[in-house]
Formats: sequence, structure tokens, C-alpha cells
Amino acid sequence: MTIQALSFLTLPSAQSLAHSIDRLCAELSARPFTANRLQRVSCDIPAIDLLELLSSVAIAERGYFAHRNQTAAVAGFGQALELKIDALHHGPSLLSRAEMIIADTDAVWMGGCSYNGETGTGQWQGFPAMRFLLPLLEIREDHDSFQLALNLFARDVQHWEEQLQAITLLSRSIAKAKIKVTRAATINRRRQSVDRQQWHQQVGEALQKIGAGEFHKVVLAREVALQFSSPPNIFQTLKRWRQQLPSSFAFAIENHGKVFWGCSPERLFKRHGQRLCTEAMAGTVRRGINHAEDFSLEQQLKTDDKLTREHAVVADVICESLLPLAESIDHSQKPGVYKLDRIQHRYQSLNAVLKADISTDQLYRHLHPTPAVCGHPRVQAQAFISACELTQRGWYSGCVGVIGAGQTEFAVAIRSALSDRNHLWLYSGVGIVDGSDADAEWQELEAKIESLLEALN
Repeated sequence: MTIQALSFLTLPSAQSLAHSIDRLCAELSARPFTANRLQRVSCDIPAIDLLELLSSVAIAERGYFAHRNQTAAVAGFGQALELKIDALHHGPSLLSRAEMIIADTDAVWMGGCSYNGETGTGQWQGFPAMRFLLPLLEIREDHDSFQLALNLFARDVQHWEEQLQAITLLSRSIAKAKIKVTRAATINRRRQSVDRQQWHQQVGEALQKIGAGEFHKVVLAREVALQFSSPPNIFQTLKRWRQQLPSSFAFAIENHGKVFWGCSPERLFKRHGQRLCTEAMAGTVRRGINHAEDFSLEQQLKTDDKLTREHAVVADVICESLLPLAESIDHSQKPGVYKLDRIQHRYQSLNAVLKADISTDQLYRHLHPTPAVCGHPRVQAQAFISACELTQRGWYSGCVGVIGAGQTEFAVAIRSALSDRNHLWLYSGVGIVDGSDADAEWQELEAKIESLLEALN
């Protein structure tokens, strides 16, 4: 059965939201124009379902990022300003410039970066090495309170007027927003970047190089391409997926009609001033069909030699990466278990106090990509991935997140997909270390996309 609308329901609070937008827009219009300087106005608003709103209003590029504590999220519409670079070695620092523009404000940038620091090709064409947007219209949810904000950043008077007009069009569209209830999608075609035979060959080659001492770990990814009879509703699907994975970061970044989205369990880092929170997450087993089996698998995750070695590589490399940046590092917390709907990971929280002159750009370059998405040593693992992998990663296993003046948080962009109308590319990866079994790793690849497939249907 193809996707088709069953009914339309009025989106609660949409009219009230539109009135608030109009009031703030009038406040901005009354301000004198200032070139290349952020102008921001905000107000409290009644509660509204952010993902339903994003699903219902598609006239501007949309963004969404929800913290995994389920108490904070931000949705963005349109562009007040875009910052992007085509390769990470192209300076100056994009992240530092972003922080400077919003200094002394509550504004946040939304965006992310690619896995390999390069601009995407193929289905990833149009996704640069790094891209962050300052949304024209921003709605923030924080512990059941909601705030609306408008951001204007114009180069000249004409651009200022264009942005005000864009806000007006957004307000009109939001006033008419309705929830579209749809049937489940039909998949017309499925294609995998590697089949079981190719996978066995890739894992075999990786194990040979591990045995020869060329690297200790490498992460191999697989792409599953789906074609639907009609475009699925990405933001409604993300809402269902987030309900299945409440302890994950949820994100969606729209770029010229394509949407990169997902529910990632893994934080790259969270920075608040000089305080840093990061983590090591590696080593995976499935969930049990009952409490007894689940507990048995949890004990395996804590004690199995292969799984503990895989996790230790990630934790050790992260600590080594932080040594030149930190005044102190706290890795005293013992590894625990992070449970999701179908799988569970070995997990350890790592905290640090940064040196006074350390920039967010330096943090990013030292920590990304982690051994959890690349391997160790990094250079050798990346070279093997580039030569062996048949997947175009793009922003998969890169990072996504928000940049604020006081706090920045990035999630590792795993458990994710890229949508382009009725085409969808799903991604999953596994770490290969000494002792890995190709069939077991294949089953882990499957488990990591099962929850998304369930949310789609």
C-alpha cells in the first residue's frame, strides 16, 4: 500500500504561535537596521509538539535537536545565517566564528559535519564538510516550558527586508498547520552496499591486518538503500523512533530538500565553559527476550574479553586525546551498560576541566572521529576504511548538535538515515577487533536498523 493521507487534524497552539511570531516580527521591524549583527527577540509561548510542527510546515529548511534527557529540545525554521566549509583544513575556525556571532545571546546554531572532513558526493552531494545554521525562527523546549525566538542577521537593508518577509510567510504557514495522519509506507526496493559474502571478505581482511599489527580496531559500516512508493513523513517517523529510544539524542538537519536524521545514543562531547563531558561507548550485545536473558547478556557485556578490549580502546584513546587540552581528567567512573530497545552497549562517562585557552574547534579536532566510529590508530583505520568500505558515509558517523554561547553539545551521528523524497539510506556500523566473528557482526548491523524500520511502519 502506498503512503496516503487519512485525515488532517488541527495542530494545537498553531494559531497562538503565529500571533506570537507576528508580535515579535513587528518588534524587529521597529528596530533600526544594523549590518552583520545579530538581532534577536524572544517570548514565552504555550506548549506545542515540535516534531508535529516540523512535520506540518515545510516551506523553509528545518532543524531539530533533542537532548537525550528528554527535557530539552530545539526546533529551527529558515536561515538567519549559514556557516559552512568544504574541507576541515580550510580555516579560519567555523566553530569559533559561530560562538563569536552569538556571544552574549541565548541563540543556538544547529548543524553538523561529515565523517571524513570532506564534502559529500553521490546522495550526499550538497552536504559540505561542516555546516551550521542560525535559524530564522527558533522554538526551544526546556522542562515543559517553551520559548519562541526570531533571529535576524542581514548584510544590507534589502536582506533585512527579505528576512522579515520570510518570517511573515512562516507565520502564515504555521497558522494553517495541520497534522497529516498517514498510513504505513510500502518499500518498493531494497539494496545493500555489501552482501553477506562481501561482508565476510571485508571482516576477514580487517582481521588479517589486526593480526599483522597494522591497527587494533576498525569500524566498518553498511548502507541499506530503500525506495518507497511515496515519500515517508520523516518528522513523524522521528517522533515514533524517539519514543522507542527515549535515552538517545534525536536530530534532523534539512539541507536543500534532503534530511539527515536519527536517534544517536552517543555523545561526542558537551562543553559548558571549561567543563567537558564526553564518554566511551563501544562493545555491543542484543537485548534479551526476558529479564533473565537480558541480565545474562548484560553480564557478558561486562566480562567478555573481546567486548571489554573493544571498549578499552575507545576509552584510552579519548583520554589520550584530552591530555594536551585538559587541566584534569576524571575517568574514575567504572564502565556500565547503556540499554536501548534492541541492543545494549558498554559505556563509561569521562569528564575533564579544560585549559583556559582551549577552543571548541580544538576539542572537535582532537575527539572526532572517535575509535567508536573509526578505529585505532586513527590514520591506519581511516586508510583501511577508505580502501575497503563500499559505503558513502557522508555525515553518517560525523557529528550533529547545537552551538551556544555558554554551552555546546555534539552527538555522534550514528543510528541515522538520509532522506531524499521517496529514497532513504540507512546506516549502521560495527567495530572489528581481534576475535570478531563476521556472522555475529552482521547480526549487530541488522539489529541497529531494526528499530528505524519499525518506526517507518
